[in-house]
Amino acid sequence: MKKYSIVVLLAIISMGNIKPVFSQITTFPYSEDFSSNTFGDWVDADGDDWHWSLESETTPTGGTGPTGGSNGGGATDYYAFVESSDSGSGQQRAYLELTFDFTGEFNPVLTFDYHMFGYDGGARGYAMGSLHIDVHDGEWTNNVFSLYGEQQFLTGDPWLQSVIDLSAYENRRDITIRFRGVTGPNKASELPSTNRWSDMSIDNISVCTINPGTATISEKMFCNTSSTVDLSLTGHGAGTIQWQESTDNITYTNISLATTADYTTSTLSSPGNHYFRAAVTNGCVNYSNVVSVVIASANGVVTGFPYLEDFETGTTVEWTNSTEDYFDWEHQQGSTTTNDTGASLA
Repeated sequence: MKKYSIVVLLAIISMGNIKPVFSQITTFPYSEDFSSNTFGDWVDADGDDWHWSLESETTPTGGTGPTGGSNGGGATDYYAFVESSDSGSGQQRAYLELTFDFTGEFNPVLTFDYHMFGYDGGARGYAMGSLHIDVHDGEWTNNVFSLYGEQQFLTGDPWLQSVIDLSAYENRRDITIRFRGVTGPNKASELPSTNRWSDMSIDNISVCTINPGTATISEKMFCNTSSTVDLSLTGHGAGTIQWQESTDNITYTNISLATTADYTTSTLSSPGNHYFRAAVTNGCVNYSNVVSVVIASANGVVTGFPYLEDFETGTTVEWTNSTEDYFDWEHQQGSTTTNDTGASLA
């Protein structure tokens, strides 16, 4: 009977989609900063080619890795990294895994800091390799998130942060998150002699299940005027609120004193797009949807109707060429200046 059980277990494992289930995290928010000089609940898993290590201050290999952890550095500020010097040549995988039980939890978000500096003197960026987030929910989904090549250009450059939406796995158990570090090269045409410049590093891992709610805005556009807008956040979970703004929908900054669900902005006057979102924090942070308003420039405002423009004067008083494109509209009489295209007459 025991022999039969062993054979069945081996057969199940050989199927590929079944993986050992380690202890599950059931309490949120969850965080790990490796400050104890251990992986905590994370497992340096089998089935890969190499392994993760722990370090404070610099990694043993020059020309790659950070100068210290993302919490200010120092001898006690540990972080996890792939010591790639001894991993051989070619792409080598290193797995770091942890299983979560999201039963009754919604809108899970994974946040972590990363440092990926590695320069071999010739293959700038390619020697670093790549970092991936994979998720197992019965089968592996690879590349839920990926970074390729250098993300920092000096060993002392600041750590960066990534925020990954895991809402596809909400209210489910046995969800394994895997950090998959792949030592360089990450481009076949750039082949360093070894993988020693692939000391990718991670720190300050958190998994947050705060519901960030839904943001709304009172206006979508203003023409030839300056005004305020009303922001509102509804349906959010318990936590502190911080409204943030941006002009490019990439880099957001906190709005001073904007810490209530309903907030009226200061007067918006600069032309262009103004983006807003709410950060909800309760041990970790999650972000609402983005809302925006457009402030139109003073040019091009029509106040009298009916309105007509036939371009016969050779100029346009109200219409202006936008600066947010690559080409300009032009006036023309007769055919256009390019043969075999355009009208011959107005």
